[in-house]
Amino acid sequence: MSVAWSQGAKPDQQSRPPQPSTAESQQSTKPNSEPQTFSPAPSQPVGEAKGPDDGQSRAGKEWRESLVEHAPDWFVALFTLVLCIFTGLLWWSTRKLWKAGEDQMRLIAENALTQSADMRASIIVAEDAAKAASRSAEVAERTMVLNDRPWVGVELQILGPLVFTAHDCSVKLDVTITNHGRSPAIRTDPHIEFFVSTQRAVEWRNKMEDSSRSMIANMFGETLFPSHLKIEKVEFQGEQGGYFER
Repeated sequence: MSVAWSQGAKPDQQSRPPQPSTAESQQSTKPNSEPQTFSPAPSQPVGEAKGPDDGQSRAGKEWRESLVEHAPDWFVALFTLVLCIFTGLLWWSTRKLWKAGEDQMRLIAENALTQSADMRASIIVAEDAAKAASRSAEVAERTMVLNDRPWVGVELQILGPLVFTAHDCSVKLDVTITNHGRSPAIRTDPHIEFFVSTQRAVEWRNKMEDSSRSMIANMFGETLFPSHLKIEKVEFQGEQGGYFER
């Protein structure tokens, strides 16, 4: 049996052993009775007395120790939280950037369609302007030709009666050629023929007109300047039944 006392115990409590009760003493005095042992009530060990301040300090100490032990876990959790927030912000920025790029591509497509329509309209307008310019050039060319080309007038005047002889006939004509245009007239030498038959005269005139259109070089005649008169006196002689030629 061991007994321990606290330091706060009084001196008389340390020197005085525990006294048994009256019933216990009576039982102990009975003969042929078995010996009984009594143990004193355990007291609080020395140095282990706990108060409310000690409990709070122990709890704080345990909390600090737990915080220190789990510091890596807390750092990992904090880093994970920051990483999640950063990932969310990055996703949001990427989504906004993708949406902005999609809007930009849509705007580019719309602008391309608009520019294509404008380009087609501009091409049509340019083609119309080119056609109008070509027509204007043609009109200007025709106007210039009509204004600046030589306009040659021919006047014939019979100077005397038709004279018949035994072999031929003759007549005297006065030919006046006038250039009414603004540029010189070339190949103005008159070529006059006299026909007794009207139909033959018309056919010959058409032939000569076709020949004059196909002429390129100045084969005959001289240049007649504007407002310049060219007067020639012509006398025809010819046999009866034929045509007269100068």
